[in-house]
Amino acid sequence: MYPIEAELDDAVRPWLSRAAELIRRRVRDARMHTENRAWVDAAERFDELASGLAIDVLGPAREEFYRHAFGAQRRALGPGVANPAVVPTREGAIMARTANVGGINQQLAVRNAIDHARHELQSAMAACEIDPTRRTVHYEAWEWRTRERLTSEVKSHLSDAQSSLYHAVGKLLLPARIR
Repeated sequence: MYPIEAELDDAVRPWLSRAAELIRRRVRDARMHTENRAWVDAAERFDELASGLAIDVLGPAREEFYRHAFGAQRRALGPGVANPAVVPTREGAIMARTANVGGINQQLAVRNAIDHARHELQSAMAACEIDPTRRTVHYEAWEWRTRERLTSEVKSHLSDAQSSLYHAVGKLLLPARIR
């Protein structure tokens, strides 16, 4: 592993941890509300999860990756190569928070994954009606699969965003004659 890879991994780790904890809590809450037949409350937990991931994780993480990329790329390019006049801007930070990455709107992709989890929970509910003796098994399996799938989804988006921003900033820092 190159030193820059370890540095980039370290930058993703706290955001992934924050996302995983939010996912764990909201998915657990949705499951418990569903088991207690509190459908509206379960739906609210899914909505809170989607907005929490978009507002408290993906957006701020991407802005941090953008700002971090300037220092990381300057170190990687070495002295005298990076254009010192190019610095992070407010407009760049806003774009980093919201721009599509690889043609994908990450907030929408996460929302779609959460909607898929909501539909799978409805399937688990139906399975519980068919075989009430396995109620706990159905709900626990749904919770585990959902937690794993959503955490993996967010990890992928964080990594893709970081990589894209790192490379975009690297291009910005190169003098025009090198680009």
